[in-house]
Amino acid sequence: MNILKFINKSIRSKLIFGISLSMLPFLIIFFLLLNHLNIMDRIKARNEKHLNELRLIAEARAALPLEVMKFDHYIISNNTSELDRFKQSLKRGASTIDKLVATRTFNRKETALIVAIHKEWRRANAAGKDIKNFTPRQEAARKENTFDKNIINILPKLTQVNDSIWSELTADFNEAHNVSSVIINYMIIAFIVELLIILALLIISGGSIVQPLKNLTAKIERLGAGDMSARIAIGNYDEIGVLAQKYNEVAKKLEDTYTEIKAEEERFRSIADTAVDAIIISEEDEKIIFWNLAAERLFGYSIAEALGRPLSIIIPESYRQTHTNAFKRYLRTGEKHVIGKLIQ
Repeated sequence: MNILKFINKSIRSKLIFGISLSMLPFLIIFFLLLNHLNIMDRIKARNEKHLNELRLIAEARAALPLEVMKFDHYIISNNTSELDRFKQSLKRGASTIDKLVATRTFNRKETALIVAIHKEWRRANAAGKDIKNFTPRQEAARKENTFDKNIINILPKLTQVNDSIWSELTADFNEAHNVSSVIINYMIIAFIVELLIILALLIISGGSIVQPLKNLTAKIERLGAGDMSARIAIGNYDEIGVLAQKYNEVAKKLEDTYTEIKAEEERFRSIADTAVDAIIISEEDEKIIFWNLAAERLFGYSIAEALGRPLSIIIPESYRQTHTNAFKRYLRTGEKHVIGKLIQ
């Protein structure tokens, strides 16, 4: 109820309410966008994490087959330099696996696979470290077989981890796409709601501002046309309501004044019509506007014949120019020669 009083208080309050109401959808969208931007930031952070995990998995998947190849080269060639290369490759593989184990961003399923990979690697690494320059060829081949089996067990697990990460990336992409779709839908809804609010405000303003102004204009035109009874119904006591109230007061005063003037005119007319003396009234242009019955009897012109004609019709021909000059002088200077005097 207090809100309605505030809105109806003034046009300014209506404008403030209208602007506030039109801004409401955008404020809601603003806070929703902030929330969705936070979601997008989290998705971005997860994507960066997943990309780092994929990089580590790719390094491991690329390094481990090379170690198998280097081990095979040593067994085939029985060359010490090939054994040294294999040992160096074994260290790089160990470093790669240690990075995987040290990474704490994998999910529970991926972490379990990483633990299994680490166990397989420790067995493969132990078999690789046992190879010495003086290891018999048959023993080296047996350890190579163990090493190869462990590496072969690791590779599918790496593939499973890789697939799991890609599944998470795909899920994040879908979530980001859904968030973008939601934002677009919010913008469309906000635009539609804003249009509806603007339309409603136009309708309301038409009823509370434009229409009262039209009514006020129509009443003023009626007043100008002589209809003193035209009044405006006051709905709200805003600026237009106050203006309508002042109009009603002025129209009432004009109507009262007009009624008094009409009453005085009727009294004057009744007195003039019963007077024995001729009473004639003219305007500044000498057009006769009043002609009583005594003037009708005295000059022979009926009231209908005299009204609107020049005052000179009652002036003898020989005096008309003199009368005209004197009348103009009086209007110009206020100087009178015969006014108030009896002329025979």
